[in-house]
Amino acid sequence: MSKAAITSSSTRKGRGRSPSPTRSGISRRGRSEASSGRPVGHGGPEVRYPVVIHKEKGSDYGVSVPDLPGCFSAGRTMQEALESAREAVAAHLEGMLLDGDRVPPPTSIDAHQGNPEYSGGVWALVSMEFGKFSGRAKRINITLPERALRDLDTCAKSLGETRSGFLLRAALEFIARHRAA
Repeated sequence: MSKAAITSSSTRKGRGRSPSPTRSGISRRGRSEASSGRPVGHGGPEVRYPVVIHKEKGSDYGVSVPDLPGCFSAGRTMQEALESAREAVAAHLEGMLLDGDRVPPPTSIDAHQGNPEYSGGVWALVSMEFGKFSGRAKRINITLPERALRDLDTCAKSLGETRSGFLLRAALEFIARHRAA
C-alpha cells in the first residue's frame, strides 16, 4: 500500500481529521487482498466512487471521497493520488464491513459539486470491485419481460458494465435513495 492511502476506524466514523499529505498509514487491519493492487475487472460488479482531487501550493495532491467520510489519500502526482485513492477506498470499505457497518453506495459527482468544501477540485471516479467487499456472490434466478431485459442489457453495455453489475448498482442506489427519504 502506498504511503498516502489512509483510513482508520475513527476517521471512517467521521471523528478524524484529514491527514497531512505526506503522512503514511494504512487501515488498522493492514493490507488486504482487496487492496492488493490487482487490476479491476476480475472480481465481480464494479462500483464507482466519486473523488475530488485538490492541491495547494507547496503540497502533494490530496484526495477526498465524499461518500466515505474519513477516507482520504494523497500523492506527489495526480496519477499517484488516484492510485492511492483506490487503495484508501478499498481499505476503508473493508474496514467498514469488518466493523459491521453498512457500506454506502456511491452517489453521482453532480450530487457533490455544489458543496463549497470541494470547490476548485478536480473530480474523478475510482472503480472498485464490489464483490471483493460484499462476501460471496450468490447466483439467483429472476424473470423479466424480454423488452425490459433487452433495454437493461443495452444500457449496461453502454456503461461498460455487466448485467449483474448494472442490476447491483441500480438496486444499491435505489435502496440508498429510499433509506435517505
